[in-house]
Formats: sequence, structure tokens, C-alpha cells
Amino acid sequence: MMMTPELIRKKLKELNLKVTPQRVVILKTLADNKSHPTAEEIYREVIKKQPNIAVGTVYNILETYVNRGIVEKISSIGDKMRYDVVSEDHHHLFSKNSDEIEDYFNVELAGIIGRYLEVNEIPGFKVEGFKLNISGEFTKRGKN
Repeated sequence: MMMTPELIRKKLKELNLKVTPQRVVILKTLADNKSHPTAEEIYREVIKKQPNIAVGTVYNILETYVNRGIVEKISSIGDKMRYDVVSEDHHHLFSKNSDEIEDYFNVELAGIIGRYLEVNEIPGFKVEGFKLNISGEFTKRGKN
């Protein structure tokens, strides 16, 4: 689903967050970018629309979003922190050769892991969810 500024404002209000132009543009920028950008990459896009925004403001807003559960922080190769706004259950493909991260949706795989974890409890730990990180290299796809 496309995240419009109106939906973003509604989401912020639901979370009892003050609706500001900076918060809206940062979440919109993140929602429009499927490459799991870093805070610096988000900042470079946001200043095109909000030229007076400080880099610290971007970091602070991203951290607020992470704490409220609408954005997830992902550590990539080299421990770069990247951000993901996709709320549907999914996994990540990490490319070793390009430092790219791609969402991977596979209901069957999620079912297999979910059933395994139900049957094979982890002592002293209550599983509330999981996200598989699959590492490898992207090859040329969709080209003959």
C-alpha cells in the first residue's frame, strides 16, 4: 500500500506523535525508498524537500519511529544501520557483494519456521516473532 501524506498524518496521530512537516517528509521518504536506506541517505533526500532540516533532527525522528515500532533498524554489512518501514511479515536478503538489502516475502518459509518454533520451544525464551536474514550475492535476475 502506498503511504500518502494523509495516511502518515493519521498514523502519527494514532501513535500520539505531534504531526510536523519533518516527521511526515521523513516517513514518506522512507516509505518511498525500498532499498533500506541509512539515516544519511534519508537526510540527503529529505533536504531536497525540507532544506532547513538538521541531520540530528532526522536521526531523532528515525529513533522515535523505531521506538514506536513503525520503523525497524537493520544492521547491514559493516554494521551500517539501515531503516525499514515495511510492516508486513517478511525476511531480508543481504548481498555480500553490493551491500544491498532486499525484502523477501515467503509465506511458506515463515510457516515452516513458525511451526518449528512452536514445537521446539527455546528454554527460557518466549518467541514473539522472527525475521530471517539470508546472506548471499544477487545474480542477474529477469534477464536472458
